[in-house]
Amino acid sequence: SADTQGQEGAVTAAPQAAEMEKVNVGRSADGVSVGTRVHGPVKQRLATLDNPGRSVVDLPNTVVATSDGLISVNGDGVKDVRLGMDGRSTPTSRIVIDLTQACRHELVSGSDNSLVLKLYTKAALAKAEPVVVKAAQPAVAKNEVAVAPPVAEIAAPAKDAKL
Repeated sequence: SADTQGQEGAVTAAPQAAEMEKVNVGRSADGVSVGTRVHGPVKQRLATLDNPGRSVVDLPNTVVATSDGLISVNGDGVKDVRLGMDGRSTPTSRIVIDLTQACRHELVSGSDNSLVLKLYTKAALAKAEPVVVKAAQPAVAKNEVAVAPPVAEIAAPAKDAKL
């Protein structure tokens, strides 16, 4: 039967991978948010790469469960959002955000297995001190994310800045 013939495959099979659903891109007053929901446990990693500027979220032992591989944004400091997965038996999925300039960012994990990468891309806010953001879910991973040190004070209040 197929069950006995498949025993060799069962011995070498990797643990059940989590699934990353559709990725959503939203714009807000302070920048762009990239969000997804993952079915299954995952320990995400966030990295920033240069030349060209990118923010990268790696999701080990996760498969991409959407056919959307490229989301064109072309605005607010973000060119594209790309999804990919390596071909290993224990797959790692990757969300790559191609940026037009470096910016502050924050990765927030929700209790409902959601992940939101907040990119503070608006010119006045990208260089300002961290701002308080109203979040629907508690920021579980907030204290694990590095925040850029404060820069010199801005001469004009943010509300008067031309964006």
